[in-house]
Amino acid sequence: MTEEDKPSVTVTLNGDGVIAPALQAIRLATEMVAVCTSAIAATDLNDLPRDGFSGLSFVPHADQAKAKLAYRAWILGKAFQELARGLRATLEQAYIYTLGLREGRKVETWGEFEDIYLAAEKKASSLNFPDLLLAVQAQLATKLDFFEEYRSLQRARNCLEHRNGVVGHIDCDEGAGALSLKLPRLKCSTVSDGEEIEVHKNQYFEKGATIKIKRDLRIRVFALGETVSFTAEEFSEIAMALRLFVADIAPKLPI
Repeated sequence: MTEEDKPSVTVTLNGDGVIAPALQAIRLATEMVAVCTSAIAATDLNDLPRDGFSGLSFVPHADQAKAKLAYRAWILGKAFQELARGLRATLEQAYIYTLGLREGRKVETWGEFEDIYLAAEKKASSLNFPDLLLAVQAQLATKLDFFEEYRSLQRARNCLEHRNGVVGHIDCDEGAGALSLKLPRLKCSTVSDGEEIEVHKNQYFEKGATIKIKRDLRIRVFALGETVSFTAEEFSEIAMALRLFVADIAPKLPI
């Protein structure tokens, strides 16, 4: 059998598939926060339906506002966890994509390609987040600056999940009595007389003005003993800024 007669398989790597895990996580987390926070606010916790013969019943809540705060903390903890999980999954896929594209062009059999894929998958899953971010950044030959934001997502999740959002000593910045979170946000601005001015909700500006949108940081500080809390709108802003970061990865993947 000549080389021309040997069957061949063409593997097409899809950049949109790389960012899909993060996009799915962003949608799930954002929608669940919106739905659940609205439902919690509208629900009488002492008048919940008890279906079935074995339906559990509990002592009525003496302080529904306090209980609802705990429920919102639980939802937010899960939502921050989902954002962090989706982002990491996308970076692992980006690592596999870039390595597979580089090394996969050299192989002659499907088994060899599978070996490369599995080795890349194993390596990506073993890296801590900063090293994974740097490894992907090196392959893309572009800066992916998101370490502080990711760290803050994890710190917020830890506090919400393990302490119902109440800031403890373990959550506080080293040598400080507060938890500082550096979270992503979208900054909208326009230029007036050569000066960049941030645009806020319902703000008026001249017709024809140019509006710039970029990813920025919003620092939130929660004192020791204070409850970490975000409205659905605030969480949506964080998720949207994360989406902007993720969407910038796909066009930078090598082809």
